[in-house]
Amino acid sequence: MFSPITKRNVADIANKNNTIDGFISYLISCKQKVITVYADKNIDQIIVEGQTIRINPFSEQAYQCLYDYLQKNQYRPSFITHAWAVTASDYIQGQDSINRQFSGFYSLFFIQKHLLNHFNHNMRLIVLINGITQISGRDIIHPEKGALLGAGKGNSYEMPHVEALCLDVGF
Repeated sequence: MFSPITKRNVADIANKNNTIDGFISYLISCKQKVITVYADKNIDQIIVEGQTIRINPFSEQAYQCLYDYLQKNQYRPSFITHAWAVTASDYIQGQDSINRQFSGFYSLFFIQKHLLNHFNHNMRLIVLINGITQISGRDIIHPEKGALLGAGKGNSYEMPHVEALCLDVGF
């Protein structure tokens, strides 16, 4: 089992919005080492700017570059919080749906392939999503996000050193 958050490394795969920024601020206030990774489809691989990394979610090679960067700088994340699937509650279709699949399901797949498979220490993977279930009775459901549940939960079976949690934050 895992202990509560301590002064260990935290890798935060995050979506840039106030709620997630608040979560990041909270982790920093708890003296956590936080690396925040933002999606940027306008770059080729990754761009590192201090404790912030921008990555192209459509490029599988970018995830390998992210792992290489973490290894080179001796970062061993104990938590990865994936929040790229927390989105506005509007209905999406067409190309936007495909973009969300890459920032959701495929990003989790690439994280598993290029990060979780290479680290062999105990880790927690926390997948934050919204729009999976009805919470208020008026919520818009995003069925394309359903694949995240399987991807998130499946990691624990395939990699015993990874404890996974999927949480619908409902906003």
